[in-house]
Amino acid sequence: MAETKSKLDSYYSKHYDERQLISRYRISFETMWLTLILIFISGMFKVFYGPWAADNTEMMVLLSLPTTYFAVRAVWKGAYFSIQQKSYTWTIVSFTFVGLLNLAAFIISIINGGTVIENGILSENLFQFFLALPFLALVITYAVKKIMSKNEEDEEPDE
Repeated sequence: MAETKSKLDSYYSKHYDERQLISRYRISFETMWLTLILIFISGMFKVFYGPWAADNTEMMVLLSLPTTYFAVRAVWKGAYFSIQQKSYTWTIVSFTFVGLLNLAAFIISIINGGTVIENGILSENLFQFFLALPFLALVITYAVKKIMSKNEEDEEPDE
């Protein structure tokens, strides 16, 4: 029986090597479980204690934490960027810009009298912070990995 590849499989096989694909699949599976666990914990907390965050903030927390986990692990394992991408500069600059823009919006809302906790739950003001989190975590992880790999290269003895 002939094996058929979906368009997505075809795309991934062209843009990522086998090691990257295996890492991405493993990290995706871990991220799925993390998402399910967070949703379960959130649901149980709401049943027994009531809401813990404003609706939009709750959604951003439940989406941004697993997204951040996936991005950080994938960058750390070398499975985030495609093998065809020659330079990561534009990606890193744009991620930094989006992350800092959202972080600035969060800080401005706090400076203008916004609060983090409102009526005993996390407020809407945290939405921008959790939107910035995956972008900034990815950039920081990439920078740390780059510095560590440079240090490892410097420590290797020349033959």
